[in-house]
Amino acid sequence: MRLFDVFLKIIKAFHLVSSDEFQELKADVKTWEEDAKEGSEDKIKHLYGKMHKGVFTRLLMPIFYFFMLRQVTSIMNPETGEEGERGLY
Repeated sequence: MRLFDVFLKIIKAFHLVSSDEFQELKADVKTWEEDAKEGSEDKIKHLYGKMHKGVFTRLLMPIFYFFMLRQVTSIMNPETGEEGERGLY
């Protein structure tokens, strides 16, 4: 899982864009990631490629996804109950 995959999964899970827009966004991300390699002239692409080169980022992305999903869920479903507890779902 790559960094942009986390954002794509959240966008899809919460239906933040239409299906057509999502497919276009997914294709754009795939095209952009193909050029995002270490040594790229674009500094952002170079950093993205370097960040995903090792195993460390790949191990952290599912955990990052979990925390991002929880944050977005808490935003989409504000506090419930008198105690102010936030539900994950």
